[in-house]
Amino acid sequence: MLTYKDFMAYRLSKDNKLITNKWLHQINSAEYRQGLLYVYENIFQYHCQCWLYDASTFVSPDIRDQKWTMDIFGALLAKSTLQKIAVLLPEDAFLLKLADDVQQKANPIFGEGVVVKYFFNADEANEWLTDGVTNAKGNKYFQHEP
Repeated sequence: MLTYKDFMAYRLSKDNKLITNKWLHQINSAEYRQGLLYVYENIFQYHCQCWLYDASTFVSPDIRDQKWTMDIFGALLAKSTLQKIAVLLPEDAFLLKLADDVQQKANPIFGEGVVVKYFFNADEANEWLTDGVTNAKGNKYFQHEP
């Protein structure tokens, strides 16, 4: 049986309430859902406020997974402690258009509770995530290790 370590790199900073993940290679539907649910379980358990979702090596999910992401996963995230999600994308016009479409559908689910923003550069994503967020030790900024 596969575990998330077979297809996803994952890092949790409990002090900083930051979670990061990156797909290691192209993944199938089961891996996509298993990986995202693992991320959610940790967001919930550790009260994460920020998530850096590195989708730079990812090809867009199929229609069924897009629907699952909005209907099931989005609803879970809306009830979480997340405040910001930075999505790191490859410089792909099609994927950016898909991301914009998903964000339009996500806005009513998240309301003003969760802000999602897309980036092509990890440093810019990190800078945005750290702006105005305090960690468990009261520090305003945290370091992200790639």
